[in-house]
Amino acid sequence: MDTLSSLVDRSSDNISRSRALVAVSRGLVARTRRARWPRFSGGSDAVDPTTRADGTARAARTAEKLRLGGLPPAEGVLAWRWVGAGMGRACDGCADRIARTERELEAQLAGTLVFRFHVDCFAAWSNVEADGH
Repeated sequence: MDTLSSLVDRSSDNISRSRALVAVSRGLVARTRRARWPRFSGGSDAVDPTTRADGTARAARTAEKLRLGGLPPAEGVLAWRWVGAGMGRACDGCADRIARTERELEAQLAGTLVFRFHVDCFAAWSNVEADGH
């Protein structure tokens, strides 16, 4: 009988610990979602008119990566875009970090892949002219 009692006690302790871990996990997931998809974000299909895609080293590296097959073509598979402050991650075009003082564009392809770009790298990748046409 003592064995059964100790098993019940241990099971109760394990259940309590499991519930605490689930609560902590839910909190971490919620914080991650807020960081990944902030409530306030901006969006635009236009490219910054002060940035020329054809004259920058970043855009040239992005165009070369696209030409060599390191990036998939943007035509026909672009699902959505998000524009906001840089998060310090590497640009998928030129591989330079996107500083918090720069704009970051995110593009999702075919509902699965998310690419991050500088404005001029996005323009080079998507073949968008600087005036947005």
